[in-house]
Amino acid sequence: MKRNILIILIFLLINNFVNAQKKKVKFGKVSKEELTMKYYEPDSSVNAVVLYDKGKTYFQFDNNIQSFKYFFERHVRIKIFKKDGFNQSNFEIPLYQSGTSKEEIGNIKGKTFNLVEGDITKTKLDKKSIFKEETSKNWRTVKVAFPAVKEGSIIDFVYTISSEFLWNLQSWQFQYKIPVAYSEYSAIIPEFFNYHRTQKGYDNINLTEESEMRTENFTIQWKSLPKSGGQVDKGSYKIDSKSTFWKWKAHTIPAFTDEAYMTTYKDFISILNFELNYTKSIDGIVHSYTNSWDDISTKLIESEHFGKQFKENKNIKEQSSIVCQGLSTKKEKMDAIYKYVQNNFKWNTYNSIYTSEKLSKILKEKKGNSSDINLLLMSMLRVQSICSNPVILSTRAHGKVFPTHPTITAFNYVIIEAKIGDNAYYLDATSDITPIGLIPKRCLNGYGRQIFSGKSEEVKIEAIGKDTKIIMYSAEISVDGNINAKVSEMHKGYAGVNYRNRIINSGGKEDYIKKVNENSSSEEYSEIKIDNIEEIDKPLKFSYNISTSDNIIFAGDMIYLLPLLNEKISENPFKLEDRQYPVDYAYPISKKIIMQYIIPEGYVIDEIPKSTRFSLPEKSAQFQYSISVVGNKIQVISNFKINKTVFQYDSYKALRHFYNLVIAKQKEQIIFKKKA
Repeated sequence: MKRNILIILIFLLINNFVNAQKKKVKFGKVSKEELTMKYYEPDSSVNAVVLYDKGKTYFQFDNNIQSFKYFFERHVRIKIFKKDGFNQSNFEIPLYQSGTSKEEIGNIKGKTFNLVEGDITKTKLDKKSIFKEETSKNWRTVKVAFPAVKEGSIIDFVYTISSEFLWNLQSWQFQYKIPVAYSEYSAIIPEFFNYHRTQKGYDNINLTEESEMRTENFTIQWKSLPKSGGQVDKGSYKIDSKSTFWKWKAHTIPAFTDEAYMTTYKDFISILNFELNYTKSIDGIVHSYTNSWDDISTKLIESEHFGKQFKENKNIKEQSSIVCQGLSTKKEKMDAIYKYVQNNFKWNTYNSIYTSEKLSKILKEKKGNSSDINLLLMSMLRVQSICSNPVILSTRAHGKVFPTHPTITAFNYVIIEAKIGDNAYYLDATSDITPIGLIPKRCLNGYGRQIFSGKSEEVKIEAIGKDTKIIMYSAEISVDGNINAKVSEMHKGYAGVNYRNRIINSGGKEDYIKKVNENSSSEEYSEIKIDNIEEIDKPLKFSYNISTSDNIIFAGDMIYLLPLLNEKISENPFKLEDRQYPVDYAYPISKKIIMQYIIPEGYVIDEIPKSTRFSLPEKSAQFQYSISVVGNKIQVISNFKINKTVFQYDSYKALRHFYNLVIAKQKEQIIFKKKA
């Protein structure tokens, strides 16, 4: 009975937020019903829920800068149910800056509400819990950490952003990784600005849209130039605007669920984006912004931090000549220049299509963002008459670029296309462990645009190499119940890059070997050897001896062995029954496992798996499992391949089933029986 009453109360509470447009939800006014809410009825498994999220954008004329600014206000209220939802009380708010102009944040207010012995307590957000961090030349991040958060807390947060970057109108995100009970966004846009609106999202949310024309007026102040005697005339006048008021509302929005092999959740959540199309001055003059891709190319070529950097520089020319001294072919020169930039310049981890400094300064300081390093690479290639052009793209974490509407702001990275004869090479020198021609995974995000003088061209950015692993075991089963094996591994292409990254992140070769032993609870390693760590053009090789009691059971006269040991796929990476967005591997995958066992002395084979093979249509995914017995040895070969990098949603169930079949096969046992 009590549970039924609680469910009714929760339903009524959620329904109140669904109908929040009929009443005002005031900051700092939280009810006991909200605080006693134990779970979210539409999805009782979630650790937190956004109860209320309301934002609005409006414009004002700033007489100090004699231009319009926009203001973005947000009020968000979040209910925390479980400890693993505590991270929902931390916020990161990006602010754009360029030159002396900066987006500013103000009116920051926050409170944490708790129910203590039946009484509502509130803890104010302290200024000491608000931090600003420079994340790049053009971006700052304001970080906010709420106090006194525990299970059952409610977070109430408001803030305002002011911006003179009218092209960078705030997006509105309806969907998050926790559900949203009610979301509302409104914007009143003066007739002087026209924005292209793009709505994205794979979940069909209950979104309503309404609009109407409203009259606004803005006061503009003026003053004359000083007259003789220093007198300055001042005055003001008003201008009217037939502004468009927009409002979007949605409720009961499901949480977005992360799954394996996706680019970024930003590509798939329900979100509303704005891109400045054109502005119209008070006297009716129209200024277009992003009408075509060629317009964007022209703007980039004319930019001081992009196209103007392409001019030949004496120091860059000299360095290119030194690097290529004694080399005759363009391929040799390209390889030498790439390795020089790759090994001598430090990427500061910032992504940008624009340079942070002049390339001559980057050459001297030997560090910079992705654009600094790769445009320097291009400049050195051009000195050697190697045809090369920049390709702008959006990284996987940054999100997809939709080709239907030209936009600069969707791009955040630049690589180089170099052409020698009929061959095209895509180059990125930001990483010192990536072989030439192997584009980092972060760049494998569909398409980019190659920038020429006054025009651009869409190019497909796809992996040339694969993630290739070959693992070989030569094993014996000892009478004490252990498996003892000599193992050799070969990691090629992206597998080599990934393995080298693990070694670097561990602190180097010796620290990595130490951690291999420390992190092994049921396995003992010895004679560990790693080759070709620095020879990035060669496969990385890893060899060791291993002793383990995992995956084998001695039971009376029987031995039960899972032959692939811990090399098998232990669980299906695809948890959802249905998936509405693509599976994106970035690059093809190949893992071949070769296991050779000596049949234990005194035992015979009682049961052995059958060899098999299966694949998806067009061999987009393949699996082969073969087993053979020769004399006293058993050889098991598992060959797993993903040949297609992107699977659309209509192939998801087949791909998920493919993994289930692979897992089932790899779990089949070899059974030995003691001789009579």
